[in-house]
Amino acid sequence: MMSFAGLIEPFRSQNGAVSADQAEALLRFVIDEGTVGQVGAMLGVLDRNSVDTQTLLGFARFLRTRAAQIDSVDGDAIDT
Repeated sequence: MMSFAGLIEPFRSQNGAVSADQAEALLRFVIDEGTVGQVGAMLGVLDRNSVDTQTLLGFARFLRTRAAQIDSVDGDAIDT
């Protein structure tokens, strides 16, 4: 697995223009292994650069791998 420095560097050097795969890898690292400081560094870089569709796509792909399916008992539940 890549280091945090290696994962965050494209976000710093390319002004946020990264691939969905790079964004997914960064979020996966931060969620699985990140320290509070690394979370802050990621949020700081995202704040300084405009977040584009590829970054959002990568983050969404990762989050969908962690989503839990909830089966409704009565079938009348509404998603909020």
